[in-house]
Amino acid sequence: MPKMTDIQYYSTFFIISFISTLVIRSFSKKTNRPRFHLPPGPRPLPIIGHLQLITFPLDQFFQKLSTKYGPIIYLQFGASKQIIISSASLATEIFKTQDLAFASRPPFAVEDRLTFIASSFLNSEYGDYWKFMKKLCITKLLSPQALEA
Repeated sequence: MPKMTDIQYYSTFFIISFISTLVIRSFSKKTNRPRFHLPPGPRPLPIIGHLQLITFPLDQFFQKLSTKYGPIIYLQFGASKQIIISSASLATEIFKTQDLAFASRPPFAVEDRLTFIASSFLNSEYGDYWKFMKKLCITKLLSPQALEA
């Protein structure tokens, strides 16, 4: 019986791990993940999402998508998932009812390394600390006396 070489070991390991990943994902999608009702949009590619669809100028790109899929569009750019609102009246209505949900930026993993344990007020969540720091910057840093100096 011939012995297996290193390449045969690696290829066998790769095939077995690939098949087991597919089997595990197929079971986990059916049982563990909740179904979200996402807005309509074009079908994304697995890794890059909708990056291949982008054409310039961007306003015409979004206009074409909104005429085809409606005023609310779901797009995925790499790992970032976006919901695009292309109607001004709909955007105004969303910001009136859901303003606190959109007031904060999402946390970034790099922020902990760039600042002292996310003590930066630029990316802080909207709340009392953010309001205080905004007031402090406007009254002290951006006052007419500070700008003249």
